[in-house]
Amino acid sequence: SKGGIDLSEHEWLNMIEDLEEIKFFSRTKLINPDKLTLTPAEMELLLLLYLKKGELGPGQVSELMHMKRESISRVVRSLLNKGDVIKVKCPEDERRYILELTADGQRELDTNYKRILKPLYYLKKSLGDDFRPFIDMVVTANRLMKQYEEEI
Repeated sequence: SKGGIDLSEHEWLNMIEDLEEIKFFSRTKLINPDKLTLTPAEMELLLLLYLKKGELGPGQVSELMHMKRESISRVVRSLLNKGDVIKVKCPEDERRYILELTADGQRELDTNYKRILKPLYYLKKSLGDDFRPFIDMVVTANRLMKQYEEEI
């Protein structure tokens, strides 16, 4: 058998159907929520500012998001243009600035997270007690697939 896979024709057909179900699930609104107005990096930066209540400069953001400063600069520029963040000069060092979340930025963050989480809440409500075991299985499957990718 090639690559250690030896399936009967019946099992092979079942596996193809299983794969199609997984592909369908990965294309659902859960994975691809409706019309987000922020990129993932913009959302992450706004969330960081929200959680840290400001006080973050571009260097700290770059470290926390594990992104290059140039990439962070683009994200910051985009959020400044949208009015979602403002630059505030650092009182201790006039050359430095910190980023602050604006009321508009807070609204954008709320709107986007509601759009992202709404399908998940629907799934949780619909699955009831099966939701946590489902998530645990997804975590296990992700770990196994990561292991598989490292082995090939």
